[in-house]
Amino acid sequence: MGKVTRLDHIIKRLRKGEDILAIVILFVMTILPVLASITRILNISSIPASQVMVQHCTLWIGFLGAVLAARKNKLLALTREPLFKKEEGFHFGKWIAKVTTFLVLVTLSWGSWELVKVEIQYPIDIAPNIPRWFVQFIMPVGFGLMAVQVYSNSYVKLIHKITLLIICLLYTSPSPRARG
Repeated sequence: MGKVTRLDHIIKRLRKGEDILAIVILFVMTILPVLASITRILNISSIPASQVMVQHCTLWIGFLGAVLAARKNKLLALTREPLFKKEEGFHFGKWIAKVTTFLVLVTLSWGSWELVKVEIQYPIDIAPNIPRWFVQFIMPVGFGLMAVQVYSNSYVKLIHKITLLIICLLYTSPSPRARG
């Protein structure tokens, strides 16, 4: 068997954390309506804004589901075979598709982070002591984790993976006109 590196250990823990978080969110999504029903029957006060919390949990479970799908290479695609299987060789058409997907995910992660920063500056609570930015924080994290999964599942050879990063850096770096 191969040697287990520190990075492999971190990835294993991250995957376990993703799985546990998905289970916890699904549990919260099911237990809150049950508690609301029980409190109505018993005529006692229920958890404030439980409906709103369940609605926002769907955002979390949607993004966690997408991250889990990216991990297993089961993202929706217009091709019959998975695009992000680790390939030895270089095929220009597949490379373009991989670069485009990677850039879209990086851009969405950056854009949703900008949204979260605005929400942090001007906080609005969706429930008592739960700011809206906390719920929206899953968006940059989810898109970022999907980008990492797409990157790690793209190629076997490091030189091919580096081309994805180079294109991403060229895309995200400011133009000379923007700097001056």
